Amino acid sequence: MLRIVSHNVYWFQGRPFAGKDPGAPNEAIFDALIAVHRELNADLLCLQEVQDAATHRCVQKALGRAGWYTPGAQLPQYGTAAYAKLGRNAGDSLSAPARPQRAWQRIGVAMTGRKELLVANCHLPSSAQVSETEARRLRVEELRAAIGSGETRKPHVVLGDFNEVPGGGVGDFLEEQEYRDVAVATGQGAVGTVPRGKRGDQIWIHENLVGKVAGYGVWPGERLRAEHLGIGKEYLSDHFPLWVDLDMEPSA
Repeated sequence: MLRIVSHNVYWFQGRPFAGKDPGAPNEAIFDALIAVHRELNADLLCLQEVQDAATHRCVQKALGRAGWYTPGAQLPQYGTAAYAKLGRNAGDSLSAPARPQRAWQRIGVAMTGRKELLVANCHLPSSAQVSETEARRLRVEELRAAIGSGETRKPHVVLGDFNEVPGGGVGDFLEEQEYRDVAVATGQGAVGTVPRGKRGDQIWIHENLVGKVAGYGVWPGERLRAEHLGIGKEYLSDHFPLWVDLDMEPSA
């Protein structure tokens, strides 16, 4: 079984957090989120809102995994990072012709019986920095670059913080590209991924592999609460981790 996890870690600051310059992680929040991800034990962990290379290295050391980090192109603090038991960096937004607002990366996971599974980890634009109309346009444009076209091999899985609930342009584009929403495919499309109940964090899989989906879940919000830490935070992040289990075997 292969488990892939996606999570916006909110710069390891905990919610609520004021400001757009996150600085270093909150130590108590960092340790608590690392404990969550150790329990999830993903074969591939994809994170969004990793603020810098130093934080990425701390995550890598804490998990004891190979890892890759891509800073946000226009907004460096909106970085993506991925950690795998056995994988490789298969390209990212740093080499894209157009500089995205945030970041995306492709990770190749070595598999038994096939070359590799290709996963795109994306953090798409929100209306925090541009108008909602412009954000809608940029989300599809940046997602198109992350998936690739022409000679570029398409990812088997596309996931991340899309900053858009299902039913918008992102979902329409992914369906046109023959991807399917894993939450909907498993009957959990109504399960939110943030405290206020919406589902902007998503995992999509190419329709040829939908039959390989063995499970999907969202980490319960109650288990991401942070009041017990005594640091004035309600949640460890403003997003909950989500995962997909695939009936496929990663290489040993």
